[in-house]
Formats: sequence, structure tokens, C-alpha cells
Amino acid sequence: HVQVSFYSASSDKPIPGAEDAIIDVPVSADHEKLNNLVNTPATAADDEWKQRRFELLIGNMFLRCPLSEFIQENNLNFERVVQIQCVDGHDPPEPQHILNGPDWISSVHVTPSMY
Repeated sequence: HVQVSFYSASSDKPIPGAEDAIIDVPVSADHEKLNNLVNTPATAADDEWKQRRFELLIGNMFLRCPLSEFIQENNLNFERVVQIQCVDGHDPPEPQHILNGPDWISSVHVTPSMY
């Protein structure tokens, strides 16, 4: 296990229940489990809280693998509390128009009628 605390750098969207909370988390925890650990106490602390998907930062690196792997790769100390910053996650953009064409086309001149 490792001790973690969650915080948000955004002053307009604080995370309820995350202030000064230190949680013991198994090192096998991944991004999804950590997201649930943020949202569960927030839901209990604030009735109006809606589940949010967060991108998680440790230091200046996004957490994209299990916590144990991240700690080993970055030589983090298990003895201290790991501070995890929660940043609002957004879905990837979806294209408005899809024009199928061969992959070998390197550039296209678009006319106003092709919107």
C-alpha cells in the first residue's frame, strides 16, 4: 500500500472531501480505481456532486499505468504521501465531417462546397 492525497489546482472547482484526506491505496490501483477514490468521498460530501472523469498528475507527469509501475519507473519514495493532482478530463474531439479518401493523399485543396 501507499498513501495518497488528492487535490485540484482549480480554485473554482474544488473537490469536496479531498481536503487533508490521506488514503491508503494498494499499489496495484490503476487510473480507473483512483478516479473512483476521488469521486466516492466527493459524492458523500456534496449532494450536488456529479461523477467526473479526472486526468491524474503526479508531479508533472500524467498517470497512465498502475500506481506500482509509475512509482518504480519514477523512483518515488513509498515512505511519503503521494500528492495526486486531479485535472478535469475531456473526451477526445469528434470530427464534424468525415471524407473518406486514400491514405496516400498528402494535401487537399478544399472548396467551399466540401463543408
